[in-house]
Formats: sequence, structure tokens, C-alpha cells
Amino acid sequence: MNTTALFTLADVAALPDDAHRYDVIRGELIRLAAATRKHGESADEFHFGLGWFVRRHGSGRVYSAETGFLLSREPLTLVCPDVAFVRADRIPADDADDGYFPGPPDLAVEIRSPSETGPDVVRKVREYLDAGTALVWYADPPRRVVDVHRAGRGPVTLGDGDALDGEDVLPGFRLPVADVFR
Repeated sequence: MNTTALFTLADVAALPDDAHRYDVIRGELIRLAAATRKHGESADEFHFGLGWFVRRHGSGRVYSAETGFLLSREPLTLVCPDVAFVRADRIPADDADDGYFPGPPDLAVEIRSPSETGPDVVRKVREYLDAGTALVWYADPPRRVVDVHRAGRGPVTLGDGDALDGEDVLPGFRLPVADVFR
């Protein structure tokens, strides 16, 4: 039987600072590929749209891709969504934790990378939802669609003629899918 050691927070802290990002899913280190131009452009559109709305309404904070969210310590699950939103009432008053956000985002935005497979996407979405993320938007730039995921429901695919809705996570927020893929 071949076993692989599970990564811990200490192992993550010891990784080289070599411009690579990593997720750790249930102790398994996953190196994230550099973002493509379309990936970066879509992330910027999500970040700008969410950031503008959140600041205007004082709803909470929007975080960029470099932010780690600690979903679980045992086994370690540490993810870096491309864009994330956390409601104001969930933002810790101090920065005493490991430097990562202690818990899941309320909204996670992931943008599919060319190296990701269908099972990779399903696994990551499941980790977010199981940890308590209320809403996950998974964008696929080549197909110009965003899959909307919520716990207990099947995914809903939105295209160019549709708009993303903040639902009860960000009431009143709407972002045309076409804007994400300009």
C-alpha cells in the first residue's frame, strides 16, 4: 500500500515563494497553473463588479486570488478562489489567525483553467459547499458560461443573455454574464 503524507499548515508555510499558488484539498497539495489572459480578464470583471457593489453598500469585503481561505485544518483544506466575498458580520476583528481567512467565503468565484478537468471542478465546488460557502460561481471563459452552485441544488448554467444574481448572499447585486467575458 502506497500512502502519501498529507500537507499541513506548516508544510504550506515552508513552500518556496516562487510565484506559484497552491490549493490544498483534504491534505493534497494542488499546484495552480498561471492564469491565462482571458482568465485574468474575467477575474478582473468579477472583482470590479463585486467590489464596487460591496463598497457602495458596506456589505463586507471582496478578496482577490492571493487570499487563502482555511476551510478545514484536519485534513487541511486551504483554497484560493479567484475572487471571494465575505459578509461584514463574518470578518474577524483581528488578524491573529494563520494569516488565512478562518473559514469559507460566502461567495466563491472560480474561473476554469485549461488544466482543470470536470472532476477537479466538481471536487472544488463540493469542498466550498460542504464548508458552508452559500454560493459558488464557476466561470468557463471559452464557453462564455457561469455555473451557479448552491448547497442542495443542482447547478444552473448561465450564458451571455443572463445575469448573475447575488441572491440572499448579496441582495440586489446583478452582473450580466456578457460583462464577465468582454
